[in-house]
Amino acid sequence: MGLGSYPSLSLAEARQERDRWRAVLRSGKDPIDARRADQDAEKRAQEEQRPTLATLVQMTLEARKARLRGGGARGRWMSPLEVHLIPKLGGKPVDEITAQDFVDVLRPIWWEKHPTAEKVFQRARMALQYGKVADFGCDPVTIERAAHILGDVAHQTQHIAATPWQDIPALYERLPTTSAGQCLRFMILTLVRMDGCRRCRLSEIDDDLWT
Repeated sequence: MGLGSYPSLSLAEARQERDRWRAVLRSGKDPIDARRADQDAEKRAQEEQRPTLATLVQMTLEARKARLRGGGARGRWMSPLEVHLIPKLGGKPVDEITAQDFVDVLRPIWWEKHPTAEKVFQRARMALQYGKVADFGCDPVTIERAAHILGDVAHQTQHIAATPWQDIPALYERLPTTSAGQCLRFMILTLVRMDGCRRCRLSEIDDDLWT
């Protein structure tokens, strides 16, 4: 039974290994079978530590939270994944997921809802990249192959039309009393863009003057 080769295994280490496996032989066991059993047990332990895709996505979100708007919550980073990806592949170990698995997930939305499909693709690829660096046995190339199989999409963005100014008073009255509705009313009254209104502080307002 080979113990290893020099110089990766020193003479002292080889003697230790020899004594270890001699003891196994004296106990009546086959050292080769015993070593194979140890290797199988180690492999099973590693497989039990493999994350599922749902776990990997959550790990990726945690690692990127500081760079995402609202920690990923306000920007709804998880939303397209929770709707289209996690229900189908979330419980599968990441190193078992194939390009065809991603094709099956993306195909229903690849042409009909391509902006959503693109979000699923980009965020899943981020997760696979994170998993590759963490040595979880996955690779972003897997989902890139899926995109190649699905093919190109000639998508044209359709912008939401602006509300005619004549309809603004009626819109103002319909807005809810939620924080978002009040922010939109504030935008209408001040003509300041969303980020300015959303980040307004009471300390900036003196009576009816906002500086």
